[in-house]
Amino acid sequence: MLVVVVGCGGGGGSNRATLSNNANLSGLSVSDGTLNPTFAFGTLSYTSDVAFSVAQVTVTATTSDNRATVTVNGAATGSGTPSAPIALAVGDTDLTAVVTAEDRTTTQTYRVVVTRAQPSTNANLTSLSLSAGKLDQVFDTTLPNYTASVGYLAAGVQVVAVTEDANASVTVNAQPLSGDTSDVVDLAEGVVTSINVVVTAEDGVTPSNFVIDIDRGDLAGFLQRIYVKPNNIDTLDRFGASVAIEGDWLAIGVPGDQSRATGINGDETDDSGTSVGSVSVYKRDVSGVWMRQAYLKASSPDDNDRFGEALALSGDTLLVGASGEQSLATGIGGDQTDNSGTSVGAAYVFVRDTSNIWSQQAYLKASNAESADEFGRYLQLDGDTALVGSWLEDSASNTDEQDNSLADSGAAYVFTRDASAWTQQAYLKASSIDANDRFGANLDVEGDTLIVGAPREDSNATGVNGDDTDNSALDSGAAYLFDRDPQGMWSQIAYLKAANTDDGDFFGANPDLEGDVLIVGALGEQSPASSINGDAADNSGSGVGAAYEFVRDGNGNWSQATYFKAANAQSNDAFGSAIAYKGNTLIVGARGENSLASGINGDATDNSGSSVGAAYVFIRASNDTWSQSVYVKASNPDTDDEFADALGFDGDTLVVTAQGERSSATGINGNEADDSLASAGAGYVYR
Repeated sequence: MLVVVVGCGGGGGSNRATLSNNANLSGLSVSDGTLNPTFAFGTLSYTSDVAFSVAQVTVTATTSDNRATVTVNGAATGSGTPSAPIALAVGDTDLTAVVTAEDRTTTQTYRVVVTRAQPSTNANLTSLSLSAGKLDQVFDTTLPNYTASVGYLAAGVQVVAVTEDANASVTVNAQPLSGDTSDVVDLAEGVVTSINVVVTAEDGVTPSNFVIDIDRGDLAGFLQRIYVKPNNIDTLDRFGASVAIEGDWLAIGVPGDQSRATGINGDETDDSGTSVGSVSVYKRDVSGVWMRQAYLKASSPDDNDRFGEALALSGDTLLVGASGEQSLATGIGGDQTDNSGTSVGAAYVFVRDTSNIWSQQAYLKASNAESADEFGRYLQLDGDTALVGSWLEDSASNTDEQDNSLADSGAAYVFTRDASAWTQQAYLKASSIDANDRFGANLDVEGDTLIVGAPREDSNATGVNGDDTDNSALDSGAAYLFDRDPQGMWSQIAYLKAANTDDGDFFGANPDLEGDVLIVGALGEQSPASSINGDAADNSGSGVGAAYEFVRDGNGNWSQATYFKAANAQSNDAFGSAIAYKGNTLIVGARGENSLASGINGDATDNSGSSVGAAYVFIRASNDTWSQSVYVKASNPDTDDEFADALGFDGDTLVVTAQGERSSATGINGNEADDSLASAGAGYVYR
């Protein structure tokens, strides 16, 4: 039997609670703009100012009593929940939040007057520049017409236009910019190309128009301009082991330099050390003349540091690698005088002030620095992001940096700068880590994307995102792409292999990333096919070398587009030993090439030398097809020069170095015929 007992309370009175009359808000906000005055209990009227670009807002009203209800401009809205979007006219728009208490009688009305600003009529630019070359005139937003002269290599340029008002828009040849930068504009050889830049103010009506007439030189005018040597030269200096150029600034690494001088412009005639290393910095003046501007040394130099073995230049910042540096300090700014390790490696940040004076800003070490890691052997720099490779690092984990169970698996480290302070942002490993992959041997970074090569990775996969656990193709090589999210977290987005993967190709060398195009080298690739998209399946050669173009589509997917070979491809050329790509121009080095031809487009069939070296220029036409256009040799080619083992290219000027060159000449345009100093090294500037 079920018995239900109901209690009725005592005293015969009513048990019905009194309904609340609380119609107050405990919070009120609009999605854009700030309330004036700040929300306070008892204040019912507010204002808020928003920019013209804000075309609608939502209102969030939170009731003091959760039993009360709210309407915003007449539409029911949950407490603490944004209202439906409310369109804003230019000028004042009234927003009302009406709170009805639980008793359904008591109400209170809150009012916000949102004032949407008038649209700006500012169509001015703060700067207008080119990715290659520079305007002949000083930019003035009131002057509509400009000219520029660029060399033959500048087959395409991008326009960089920065608006005075961030809400103005810009088109270049009717195409909108990506950020401040246009798509590549094709430049025809030997003619003037007009580029139309249109700025439209926020009001959508007010314009400013600019025209840039760019005169691109022809092939006949493409010449070696200078022959560069350091101010003090010696045997085994290896001047030109690394090179970086940007605009009128050129840096060349000298890892064999013997001076124990420290800092800036010390005694370079001091030959008391061994492979201490240095960097020579050059500047081009307004008349186009290059002069040595600075001599850079580490703050704590030592024998076998090999300071200058790697270089990267971005704006007024120069990043220098010293893979033989011996300190076991970790992180930023540690003890540089600790020499308890061997080939630990370090990277040094130098900055240039407004008076063009250089100073060392930071001393970077891996967070897990150890002997034989060779941190800093490879590095790159983009603005405030530095990427440093440690190709002989031994960890088997991307989370446990102290795990040393996979010898020479390799790692890469991302450092970022805030004002002048540097911090390590990420420690990167490949998705499938293995011993001797040498992940971090060659790399590049642009914006929030970076590429890391692993030239001794062993998978037999081909193409993009294949099986990275397959280890059946010894030293075939791979490359890994990573993206950074807005929180600064990096994640691997693609695993790249050549379409013709094979043993000993060493794919992943010298990657160069620009926008949606990536070029990757494979120094050991075996096909003797020549020029563009030849027979990649022909493996009858040895160490011929190749380069590969990968492109990213609008959905972020990467695919191989082009397979590059030299027109005179032969075994042991090591085509791909250096790669430089910008605009519509690609330069590929082949340090093992054997011709003793000199200058531009000489006899490429001459094989009378050995490891002389050559550089090859490829130009992309307006229909996206590539062709080899120039065969570049030194003015004084010789056996074992290894010309084009390093390249610097800013889209207009090309610098090719030959760390094996033997002249004892010093300075600019010295005696090229002097062969008295083995592996002294030299640089060659072309335009």
